[in-house]
Formats: sequence, C-alpha cells, structure tokens
Amino acid sequence: MAFLNFRKLSLWLFILMGIAAPSFAQNDGPSDSFATDSIPDILVAADSIPNKAKKKKRKKNVFYGIKTRKGFTKMGRGKQVTIETFHLLKTYKEPNPYVGEYYVFDARKRKVLKVTSINQKELLNYRILHGPYKKTVGGEVVESGVFYVGTKHARWERYGKNNILIDKVKFYKGWPKESEITYFDNERTKVKEVKPLVNKQLNGTYCLFNEKGWTLIQGKYIDGIKVGIWVEYFTEKNKRRKETQYPASPYKDEQFEPYVLTEWDNEGNLIVQNGKAVPVTKTGGKDPSGKKQAQRPPNSNRNRKQ
Repeated sequence: MAFLNFRKLSLWLFILMGIAAPSFAQNDGPSDSFATDSIPDILVAADSIPNKAKKKKRKKNVFYGIKTRKGFTKMGRGKQVTIETFHLLKTYKEPNPYVGEYYVFDARKRKVLKVTSINQKELLNYRILHGPYKKTVGGEVVESGVFYVGTKHARWERYGKNNILIDKVKFYKGWPKESEITYFDNERTKVKEVKPLVNKQLNGTYCLFNEKGWTLIQGKYIDGIKVGIWVEYFTEKNKRRKETQYPASPYKDEQFEPYVLTEWDNEGNLIVQNGKAVPVTKTGGKDPSGKKQAQRPPNSNRNRKQ
C-alpha cells in the first residue's frame, strides 16, 4: 500500500510538472512582461545607491557665495501698504567704486536708499543690500530684482496694475549687461570708460575715469540723449570743474539748449553759478559766507590712491 501511494504521488508530481512546463517555456528568450515584472526590484536596489550627480542644496540666505540676513520694511495701511523684502550683507564689503550708484538699508531711517557714495560716518547706519529684492503695494508686486554688493544685478522687472510687466533690464554688478566697458589694463581691474547700453541704445549712467580711478565725466542717458546734470572733473585734482544742465527728459522739451550750470577755476573758486558768471570780489570767488565753493566728487571713497 505504501508503495502504491508513493507511485500515485510520483504520478501526480509528474503531471503537475508537465502542466507547468509550457508556462515556463513561453518565457524562454526575450519577454517584455518578464522584464517589466523585474523592474521594481531593480529600482529598490538603485534607491540605495548614492546619486553623485545630485545637486547640492543651496545654503539658506547665501547668495553668490556671500552670507546675508533677511530684512523687510512696511509702510502704509490697507490696500496701499508697501512692503519691501531684501537681504543684507552680514559682513561689510565695499561696493565697486566705479559704479557710482549704491543701494543700502538705512537702519536709522528704516528705509532702502539709493546713494552715490558711502563714507565712514554713514557706515554706522548703512547696511549693504545683497541678494533678492521685492517690492509690493497692496499685495501686488511692483518691482523685483537682485542686488550684488549694493549694486543692481541680474534681471530687474517693474510691473503696473494687474501684474502687467512694463519694464525689464538685465544688469551685471551695477551696469546694464549690454554695456561697453573698456579698461586701462589687460587684467580688467582699472575701468577707463563705461557706455551703458540697453537694447543697443545708450541708457543709464555714463562714466569716464583716469588711471587713478577718479571720475573725469559722469552723466545719464535716456534713449541715447543726455539728461539731467553732467559733471566734469579736473584731471589731477579730483575736484569738480563744470556742471552742465541738460533736459530732465528727452521728450518734454525738445528745444531745450544745454548750458553751464556751475563752474570752478583751477583754484576751486566759483566762476559760474546758476548759469550766470560770478563777479570777481575781494573774497576771491567765494560766497559772502566765506565758504569755498569747490566741491568734492560724489564718490568720496575714490579719493584714496590705488
């Protein structure tokens, strides 16, 4: 009986193997379903392998490799509330002395300011802007961009009502990105001339320097036309020589004739004021208060020798 039961069991095993054999045979050779069924196991194994190509997570409040801290200002109420969010350098770093326009946060006034120079006294209250900036009015963005050590950098945008883009300009560390910049040296450390170009047209602050880094000529263009006050400096003395008045806008007064607004002689005496010659007096060209009329250039931090 035991022998018969063994034979029956063997027979049943043989039949079962015969039935299962065709199903294995169908998978001989290439098979999409078989390969697909094995994918989950492969993926699980791959997850445990470190991904060397994975990007490093950017450190919080670090921009262009420089540490900052976040700040904001809030003015007004309701629909007219104005909020500015920005980042400040944790450690002071001097902006590019050639640019001439710097953006800072005045800790005393609690305002974001655009200034033409930064001296030692102002450092007590000024904090250099560096990193993303955004300004909103009534919850709508009106301006956004990036600062690089106190100067405009990357893409800047301005918006009107209903979030309509009205202006965009790309900057590179203070100058329009398209600007033509020439240098005195091959290492490009001493700037000679900056022609601010936006869409291949002069727009922005034009500057001409001498080899010491002192300004010789500075003024602004709008759509290729000189506007505002253009300033010329003495080559060696680093003092203002002449201020020429151009129209405030190239479109308001097309008949406007530029004129010399203010001028000084080699001794720093005022010889033209408000477009009129200053009469020679016993004070030697000084005003009645006795104060000398010669002025320093706007960027006082350029006065040092390089």
